[in-house]
Amino acid sequence: MRFFFILVTLLLALELPAQHAVPLHSLNDGDLLFVVTPQGNAITQVTQGVQQLPVDHVAIFHWRTTDSIATVVQAIGKGVVMEPLDSLYSESGPGSFLLVGRLNCDFDTTASITRAMTFLGCPYDYYYEPGDSAIYCSELVLKSYVGHSGNFIFSPIPMTFRDSSGAVPEYWTRHYAKRGLKVPEGEPGSNPGDLSRRPCVSLLGRLDPLSK
Repeated sequence: MRFFFILVTLLLALELPAQHAVPLHSLNDGDLLFVVTPQGNAITQVTQGVQQLPVDHVAIFHWRTTDSIATVVQAIGKGVVMEPLDSLYSESGPGSFLLVGRLNCDFDTTASITRAMTFLGCPYDYYYEPGDSAIYCSELVLKSYVGHSGNFIFSPIPMTFRDSSGAVPEYWTRHYAKRGLKVPEGEPGSNPGDLSRRPCVSLLGRLDPLSK
């Protein structure tokens, strides 16, 4: 069954309009890198990526100005960090790949990257709670991306932790119960799959580790 799911996922990926390899040198500051995990996980079980792909993480691409090194700014288990792009591959699961998203709206690149940098060192938000000091991956994008007038590009959506059958998987019930919390169904938030489907994000294709 898992093999069938992975096969269908990869076939869907091939149907993306711009599924050609994107050269690394063509990336722009502020491009979004979406991690597609074919085997799926608890996040992709309750969220939907572009063309139903299992998108489980998003990172912000940034050319480090001091040495033109390709980096990502992202919120992961150890908090909000800036790391070399290669780390994004090593941290992703087997068979995972990256899709490049580029904003097609009024987007202030410098201000957005600068805002993202202000969150470096913040802890990771394992419970996806709005308004606290901890941050998760797609929340970093929501808090960082602004237009030239200072308006936020992305607005929150009501979070859902229900799978395709409408049930809340036991994983999420247990996850929140450990902290004495209820699953925050309907609370404002975000997820990487939803960001990959936003109209203001154009998918350019697949970024191969060997692309130069």
